Amino acid sequence: MTSKFEWEQTFSSITLHLPVTTVRAQDVDLFVSEFFVKVNIVKAKYLLALDVFDSLDHSHKDNQVRLTNDGFDIFLVKKQKKIWDDIFAVGTKEELKERRENSVAQLEEEKSKHREDSKNLRYELDRHTVDSQMKIDTKKRQEIRDRRQAEHDQAQREIMDEFKRKKYIPGEVEQDEEEEGELIEKPKPEEEEVVEVETDYSKSRTRDQTDSDEEKGDIFEENEVEEEEERDLPSVREAASVKLSFTERKYPNIAARERHGEEAPFPKAKDFYKESGDVADKNPVWLNDKGKEFVKNGDYHSALNAFAMAAKKDSTNLEYISHRCLCLMKTGQWIPAIEDAHLLVTAVEKKFETDDHSKDDQSLQKIFVQSMIRIATVEAWFGYFDESEAALDKALTLPGIKNEWNEEISRHRTLIKERRLSNETKSEGDALYRKGSIRDALAIYEKSAGNYNQNELIFANIAMTYLKLEEYEKCINACDSSLKLMEDFQSKACEMPYNPIRTKLFLRKAKALENLDKFEAALKQLEKAYSLDPRNSEVKKNLESVKDYLNFQKFEVEKRNADKLLREMKFPEALEAYKSCQRLLHKDRSMELVATVVNKCACFLGLDRFEDVIQETAKGLKTLKNFKNSPKFTKGDVEQKVRALELRLYLRAGGAMAKTNRLYQAKESYENALKIDPGNQMIKNDLETVLAQLSEKAN
Repeated sequence: MTSKFEWEQTFSSITLHLPVTTVRAQDVDLFVSEFFVKVNIVKAKYLLALDVFDSLDHSHKDNQVRLTNDGFDIFLVKKQKKIWDDIFAVGTKEELKERRENSVAQLEEEKSKHREDSKNLRYELDRHTVDSQMKIDTKKRQEIRDRRQAEHDQAQREIMDEFKRKKYIPGEVEQDEEEEGELIEKPKPEEEEVVEVETDYSKSRTRDQTDSDEEKGDIFEENEVEEEEERDLPSVREAASVKLSFTERKYPNIAARERHGEEAPFPKAKDFYKESGDVADKNPVWLNDKGKEFVKNGDYHSALNAFAMAAKKDSTNLEYISHRCLCLMKTGQWIPAIEDAHLLVTAVEKKFETDDHSKDDQSLQKIFVQSMIRIATVEAWFGYFDESEAALDKALTLPGIKNEWNEEISRHRTLIKERRLSNETKSEGDALYRKGSIRDALAIYEKSAGNYNQNELIFANIAMTYLKLEEYEKCINACDSSLKLMEDFQSKACEMPYNPIRTKLFLRKAKALENLDKFEAALKQLEKAYSLDPRNSEVKKNLESVKDYLNFQKFEVEKRNADKLLREMKFPEALEAYKSCQRLLHKDRSMELVATVVNKCACFLGLDRFEDVIQETAKGLKTLKNFKNSPKFTKGDVEQKVRALELRLYLRAGGAMAKTNRLYQAKESYENALKIDPGNQMIKNDLETVLAQLSEKAN
């Protein structure tokens, strides 16, 4: 089924122009598989089902729907870079149906795998979050225990010090302040007496003294001291431990407003995971507080998990959803983020309609304005500037809006306008670049960057032009500028979101580094690009090429070492070195691989391992046969090198077979060697020896 549409193509993409107006991008239901495109717009009663001519890269990040003044464009990337003969597929109705069903089934299978991978990733992130929190809480509990123990020890020391300070010290003479200078000598150490200390530290009394002592005015008389010295002393007071009790808490990490009266003891560390699961799963306030801690530490993935779980437990709390939306923005998940923002706007508007007093709620106003700003930011980032400005206008319609929010909205409106002008200027440079006017395009890009230096796309295109002009250092600097801007955007989250062009930037930087012979640095950039887009064929091709180059450099060093060991007849060491050489070679380097096989065979012969020689020579000959049938094989020098390797393999095989009495096979190997080098007298002599042995065996 085909409705009215127009199309155009480039070497790497197609663009479908649909003349449908009065609809928004979110009203378009687009389905794209490898060989089938379906567009359904219910509001406009428009349906397009298209079997395309060749394969599409249905999962490419650059596939998008773009609104235009007279409709909208669907931009799709081709799987193979080439010019199509037509947009429509060629074939019978049954063939096209089977082709379409297979592509749809393949897409569903990929989606199912992606969902499973996402589920596993969420599980790993949740597990990581719990493990991290367990470690943090265990550390905090240990710190509390240590602090309590230190306080306990300090209290004990203070009590004992006070006690010792108030005791009489044996052997000293004390003056009674209430007596007129009368001095009393205390008992000797061996007759030490324990005394109790009264509130008035100037007076002391023994346990055996009666109230009549106080009536005398003097604490001791001279004769009483003598009698006291002869009296039996009481037993020394025993030391006792002092216990300090603390109120036990059931949920030590919950905010104070959530604490309860009768609480069970806090679980031991070994049972923490099991017990704390109830808190993490059932208390959204606890989850929200933990999410805020993660945000402060910059761990937005863990914070996202916490806020998502809190919102799941209490879906009526808009604060949890707003926090989740922020973390989605921070982690570059723009579609779920904008969905959360729309959800918040709808919820706040409903509250305003049903409850007039809620319009004065500052927290609801804040959620409404922040959500509209986030919607405007994402819309502008994807090029929908009209929708972006409409979102900011809607934020201003909020009754009783505070001046500070007016200023925030105005600031974002300025940012969006600047980006819009920058993109329009960039489009002029893009047109010049496509025409081949590289220098003119570069001038436009640099002028645009001078007017607005926060557009990472401008610097990405500057890097592209410098790469084309072979100015590699400037290309690297432009790539770094663009990547730095994206890192800044990611940290600010709501200023401008992350852009998926990072893969291209890493690739361009790697190409520039390759041309500067900085292959190690280029490898790091390509590995970053591959981690972002593992299915990118250009990234994979360049990554393999750089790895092969670096490994070949190591191969040449290792081979020189192995050849030296072989010349010194250190066969075991040389054999291991040649094996290391083979591990460094790419599968396409057939000539170098066979050269190591020849030398390995020489090592095996030196060790009398003839069976290994026979097996290795067979592998080498098979590799050369496949190489001669490949496009890389050409007449001339390559052919001469191949024949020289074949000759040596046949000679190695013939010698090993003769040693193991496989005379007919040895004869065949020597004959093949003579076909390559008919005038070689040494081969003729070896062949005659084998023929003589066969003759003797026959007789």
